[in-house]
Amino acid sequence: MVLVKIPVIKAALSAFFLFTLLSATVFAEPLLTTPPLGEKCFAILTNDEKSGFACQKISSVQNGYLVESFGSTNMKIMGFTREAVFYEQYNVDLSLKLQSFRTDQRIKGKLARLSGEMQNNGLLVLHKANGKETQKLLTVDSDLFPAPLLNLLPLMQAEKLDEYQFQFFDPEDLKIKNVEVSDINEETDEDGQQFINMENDLYPFVSNEIRIDKQGNTLLESVRDGLVVTVPFAGENFTQLAGFVADDVADDEPVSFGYLKCMTRLKILK
Repeated sequence: MVLVKIPVIKAALSAFFLFTLLSATVFAEPLLTTPPLGEKCFAILTNDEKSGFACQKISSVQNGYLVESFGSTNMKIMGFTREAVFYEQYNVDLSLKLQSFRTDQRIKGKLARLSGEMQNNGLLVLHKANGKETQKLLTVDSDLFPAPLLNLLPLMQAEKLDEYQFQFFDPEDLKIKNVEVSDINEETDEDGQQFINMENDLYPFVSNEIRIDKQGNTLLESVRDGLVVTVPFAGENFTQLAGFVADDVADDEPVSFGYLKCMTRLKILK
């Protein structure tokens, strides 16, 4: 999850699948009944060069889950430069539907803070930026989900289809958007490990491929045939990722998930 736009970075932080090789998507029963809990970090590569990271933590809470997503990118694509740092927190119910959220994001040096909660008639959003506060009610005509969990949704559906459409909230554009997930197939890698491969139209006119394992863990996210790639970061020492949010981390200094989150939030609020 991860791209030229923040939701992708986060979105970096959201994509997961698996089963037996099929030409169409048909599962006998839901592959997942709960999302994968715990902490995960991912490296973001642009043209095979490290250009950022995205981390995610899913915790079980009463009547649902708490999803934390944060990261930073500094990438250049076809003459376009993108610098962004974000921290997001979503409260969802047991079926992953959005209940409330808050986000802090700094894009090209500009800070914006958002919070919101679901109402009977839509998503009520409070936006703070440049010393001003605005409130906006966004109309929702179906269940609404947070971007970091989008790719889990087909695995948790009771009805199995060849393609799915979901609505999600884009905190950068302050809009409710639609995404279609399709081409969901089980495949096997060269080591004999099965995974679920699928595509979505989060970014129109380019290929957006996602691979996840049976437990819902992201193995790969690829945009534009590998131009921007997100892969799991192995190990528990995140020193190599810390350089995107701190300038004074020594090469041999151990960096934990919690410390990386703290540095990210400080970078946003600097």
